Amino acid sequence: MTAQVEALLAEIAPVVEQLVASEIERALARLVTQLAPRDGRDGLPGVPGPPGERGVPGEPGPQGVPGAPGQEGAAGAPGVAGPPGRDGADGLPGTLEAVTFACSGRTVTVQRASGEVLGTWEVPAVLYRGVYRTTDEYTPGDAVTYGGSLWIAQATTRARPVEGSEVWALAVKRGEPGKPGATGPQGPVGVRGPQGLPGGRYA
Repeated sequence: MTAQVEALLAEIAPVVEQLVASEIERALARLVTQLAPRDGRDGLPGVPGPPGERGVPGEPGPQGVPGAPGQEGAAGAPGVAGPPGRDGADGLPGTLEAVTFACSGRTVTVQRASGEVLGTWEVPAVLYRGVYRTTDEYTPGDAVTYGGSLWIAQATTRARPVEGSEVWALAVKRGEPGKPGATGPQGPVGVRGPQGLPGGRYA
């Protein structure tokens, strides 16, 4: 070996050592990476186990919103009649003895036989007052006949009942005239009348 070759080998020896060391370091890094532990894939779900023991009851939760009313159930069977009740106690003497009810127009009066008035009240009823008269005053509920129709007063008034009035309501409208009937049979000959007086003579 010549001196030139030995000098060249001496120069390139450190470079070769550095390259070899680098390759060894990379190879070891790849090997360490391959041998390092990694997470595996999740396994399939297992079979459910048997039910566990019942836990301790939890605290009551807040009251919920009331639900909608349910459908009405079917009618139940009739109940058994109970025994007759006892007679009530006797009332105070004279409280309802000989009480009478007297009606005058729409006013009902309750009084005892002694004449003592226990009370009065007005009955909201229709009161027929006959044929309408301009001199009479009518109050609500008074009914009159006018023009063949029946009218009921809606307010206190003396006005004549006519259609379109605000104080009179038409209850029964007058009917239309019926069709002429068929000609009846001829009646028997009447009795002859008495002899008339002699007529005057004209010149």
